[in-house]
Amino acid sequence: MRDKFTSLAFKTGLVLLIMNLIMLFFVEFNTPEWVITIISISILTIFEIVLFILIRMRIRKERQNENQ
Repeated sequence: MRDKFTSLAFKTGLVLLIMNLIMLFFVEFNTPEWVITIISISILTIFEIVLFILIRMRIRKERQNENQ
């Protein structure tokens, strides 16, 4: 169950990140909407990096447990 949740969170965050990047092209520069989009992209990028690291750590731990 934990793997499914992590995978779902990663995929959902990735879709939101892509949508925000696309939206960035349609929003005027230096407007409040543009600033919110940039903040959202930053938060989602950090979220994705943290999830990627957690997933890799779990995979590495599982491989170590299999080898022992």
